[in-house]
Amino acid sequence: MSRPTQGEVDAEPCHARSAGEHRVDISAGHRGVGPTPTHIYARPLRWQFSSALDLMRVSGVACDAVNAPRALRQVIGARVKQVREQAGGRQEDIARVARSFGLAWPRQKVDELERGKKAISVEELVLLPFVLSHALDRTVSTADLFDADDQITLSAQTDIPARDVLAELCGTKPAGAFIHLTHLPSFDAVEVIARAFARPLRRLEALGLGGMSSRDLLAIERSSGEPEARAARQVGEGSIVFTAICYHLWGRSLSAERDARVAASLPDAASASTVRAKRGRVTRELVAEIRAFITRAEQS
Repeated sequence: MSRPTQGEVDAEPCHARSAGEHRVDISAGHRGVGPTPTHIYARPLRWQFSSALDLMRVSGVACDAVNAPRALRQVIGARVKQVREQAGGRQEDIARVARSFGLAWPRQKVDELERGKKAISVEELVLLPFVLSHALDRTVSTADLFDADDQITLSAQTDIPARDVLAELCGTKPAGAFIHLTHLPSFDAVEVIARAFARPLRRLEALGLGGMSSRDLLAIERSSGEPEARAARQVGEGSIVFTAICYHLWGRSLSAERDARVAASLPDAASASTVRAKRGRVTRELVAEIRAFITRAEQS
């Protein structure tokens, strides 16, 4: 048979030789000198490869060059961490924006995501590029969540190259084809953000706080952190609506108002335990004020 070229090879890599397979020498330009030629076992099925990198990935000694397969959540988590660190963002930033998109993510949830400990739903996978783009002030696409050279374990019997998983998700890969992606579908981030804020805007209007725009809510949600998210759950409101009520009542977020009241009521020499106890009492008072406001607004 003829020697395969750099652009194609009659085969897939494997460790065990089975019936019908033959040994293929894919060492470029080997003439009997230098290192021993690298070999793979090949089946008759012809797979196309578009770069020398593809050949390197399937032709390492005993296939050691191929990345060890990882679960989908581990691949995406590692990429989320890399993208966040490259942009200089914080886990808290991602958690805050995720909550504005309706995902109940505290900072600990983002940490679990980055460590590959959190299972990712289809809905979360779709929202994740928008959450990251908004939190990090840079465009993050679905492709940025995958490393094309990764192998992804989808089941106990199935490992698939990340590039093929991405192609399937984006609908760009014909059945049975092995291709490289050159274009991904674009999304209208402005429209997505507007839809995300549609429900909070309706709720605020029902509470007599209409007239706010999506831009106003963007500014408000940027000041919303985990204290606001926890308190919002206590009163049964979304974090954006909750923080908007805080600004209506006090001109600032719950945590900012709490800290101001604590500082005004305690001496500078107060112990850490005293400050913590006071912060807890003040937080409960503020939540009670918000409950009272919601009750009045709903009865009017």
